[in-house]
This record gives sequence, C-alpha cells and structure tokens, in this order.
Amino acid sequence: MEIIVNDIAPSQKNIKVTFSQEEVQDKYKEQLDKIRKDAQVPGFRSGKTPTRIIERKFGKNILDDMKRNYLVEGYEGAMKEHKIEPISEPEINEDSLEIAKDQNFAFEIDVETYPEFTLPDFKSIEVKKVDVKLEDSEVDEALEQLRSKKSELAPISGKSKEKDHLFVDITISDLESGEEILKEENYEFVVGEAVIEGVKLPKKFLTGLSAEDDAEKEVTLPKDFIEDVYANKKAKVSLKVLDVKRVELPELDDDFAKSMDTESLEDLKAKVSEQLLTNKEKTAQVEIENNIVDYLMENTEISIPEKFFQSRFKHAKEQKAHELEQQRQISHSEAHKEADKQEDEIKKSVTEQIKQFFILEKVAKDQDLNVTKEDVDKHLEEMAGDQGWPAEMRSFFESQGLIEQIEAQLKQDKIMGFLRGEVKEVEKEA
Repeated sequence: MEIIVNDIAPSQKNIKVTFSQEEVQDKYKEQLDKIRKDAQVPGFRSGKTPTRIIERKFGKNILDDMKRNYLVEGYEGAMKEHKIEPISEPEINEDSLEIAKDQNFAFEIDVETYPEFTLPDFKSIEVKKVDVKLEDSEVDEALEQLRSKKSELAPISGKSKEKDHLFVDITISDLESGEEILKEENYEFVVGEAVIEGVKLPKKFLTGLSAEDDAEKEVTLPKDFIEDVYANKKAKVSLKVLDVKRVELPELDDDFAKSMDTESLEDLKAKVSEQLLTNKEKTAQVEIENNIVDYLMENTEISIPEKFFQSRFKHAKEQKAHELEQQRQISHSEAHKEADKQEDEIKKSVTEQIKQFFILEKVAKDQDLNVTKEDVDKHLEEMAGDQGWPAEMRSFFESQGLIEQIEAQLKQDKIMGFLRGEVKEVEKEA
C-alpha cells in the first residue's frame, strides 16, 4: 500500500492511497481459495468446485468486500502513518470507485484536520483578581429567603395591603355592551403583582379590601388579549372578595434553626455564611476562567476549516429555527425565515464556539490533560456521597449515555485548572 499526503489548503489534506496490482491479485486469489475450500455447490464435492464457477458465483462479492476493506485500511493507515487528526469523517462515494481483480486499486480522500496555530505564553497572561467578600446584609437576605420558604398564608380580618393574597370571584365585561368576556371563581391575586390574561390590576385598586367587599374598575384590554375581538377595547373589571390572606413568617430563632436541621440560630448563620462564601468563590473562579478564555480568544489567530464551520453553522441554524418554532408557536417555514434574519448573529456565535473549542483542545493536547476511568469513578463517588452507590450511579449514567458528558466536564475542569495555575492574577486598578 502506498500513501501520498499533500496539503491543499490550511487544515485540508489530500490523501492518495494505492494498492498495487500484485496486492489486489494476491488478496483476490486468497479470498477465492478461502471460499472454494468451504463452498457447498450442487454437483461438486466440498473443496473441489472449479475456480471458474466459484469466481462466477462469488467474484463480485469478493471484489466489493475488498473495496470496502481497502477504503478502511487505506484511510486508517494514512491517519496513523502520517499522524493526521481529522476533525470529521471523510465523505467517500464508494459506489463511484471501480475495482478489478487484475489492476491496482487507487482512491483519493480530502480530509479537514485540526488547524495549526500558536497559543500565547500562558505565564505572560495577566487577569484581574476577583475579590470575594461577604456582607452581613447578604446573610440576612439569605435567612429571609429561608423564612419565606417556611412561611404560611393566614386569613386576616383587616384590610388588604401590598403582598397580601386576595381570593376573588372576578368578571371582565365589555364596557359598552356589558357583555361578559371572562369569568373566574376563587381566583388568587397578590396585591401589587396582579395580572389576569394580560390585564394588570394596580396595587391601589386591590389595597384596602376586606372579605365580602365588592370592587370595580375600568381598564383597557391589551392588544394581545386572549379574545382578539376585544383587544384594545374598554372593559370593566368586577371583583367579589372571598378572602384576604397574609404571609406569616416564622420567628428567626433557635426553633426555626432546628427546623432547618441545624443546632442553633448561630449555627444556621454560620452554615449559611459558609455556603454563600463557597458560591461566591465559585462565581469568582468562573469569572477568572472566562477572562482567561477571552484573552486567549483575542490573542490567538486561527483559520477555521470551512467544511467544519459550515457543518456546525447549518446545525446551529436548524436548532435556532426549531427553538423559534417552539417558542413563538409559528410554522416551520416562518421559523426558518426568522432564523435567516439572524444568520450573521448565528455565524458569529458558531465562529466563537469553534475557536474556543480548538484553543482548549490544543491546551489539553499540549499539556496531556486526559480524563481517565479513575477520574470518572472518583467523580461518581463524590456525587453518590454518603449513600455509597457509585457503581449503580455509573450504570445509570452509562445507560443514559451521560458518561461522555461527565468526561467532557472533567476535561474542561482540568484545562481551566491548569490555566488558572499558569496565569498571573493582578489587583484591580483603584
């Protein structure tokens, strides 16, 4: 087998593979003899069938199998011998290739490869430090959120105010004709946030109401009202208040802390502070990583392979059209027209994604940052925690095809961990 590789463009190689006439003849004879030895042909004993009959019966199939095998052998051989890293599978029209038992067999493949480029010196990269501080007000806010989760709605005998919950029978009718447009029973509003079918009911209208009260207000129905015929029309909103309830928060004390599985209020505050600080540190870490990637993106020149780009762009555009179709409830053709309008934006996004992919892949390759089975197992053990069933978890993730996602995330973590260790963090300018 002879392999000749030529660069025909950046990130594009032409591979010509030739199997000599002698190789083809020998392989054909070998396969013919193998079939002849075992073939059961009526009128002939096993292994005694004349070669011409075997050839007439099986010759074409032998050549077709040889062609397929030569294509695989030639392609894989070229990748290995010349250390070529393709970024996608080559397109080969197998049917257009002819093979004969007494001639050499040659074919050509054009492949796109990972682009060659130089990364900046990591140690010369400076990124701004991200200060991590925790204010008392942030702890207080988190504690209030915990109280809210334990809150209850309790009926009140007084009048409604902002944030109270009103339970009402509501009717919306045409202001001119009096025709009923919409009616709901035991409908719940939050004073200050009340909306029904796009009709906003102001805080002032719902404030000062008690159970059994009636209230009316003129409104203008929105242009996207559920009933098109009434869009932008004047209407009357009529309410009958059934109940008024107010949010009651538990006292922030040791009893509350114990309901949150902590020993005391001070213990709860300490654990909330620890979790908030951990979250802030993670956010700061992500910000630093984003700054590093931004620097690499801005200071690295890459020629993106055209076919690879077009393939990713086509997929991204189809995905955008599908999203628009689902989100806006529009037809397939309308969604594609809308996606066409966003073509420049999609191209920019795809270009950035591809560039970042190539940069991070090169970092991983240059630094030999690979993910091992042990890495995945350790991650699954951490996910399983005290429950102690990492084997079952691996089985589940494998059955769902999710192991590759875990490997990709662990690889990303290794890459970013390496880069954070290489760059220099500097103080922000005052």
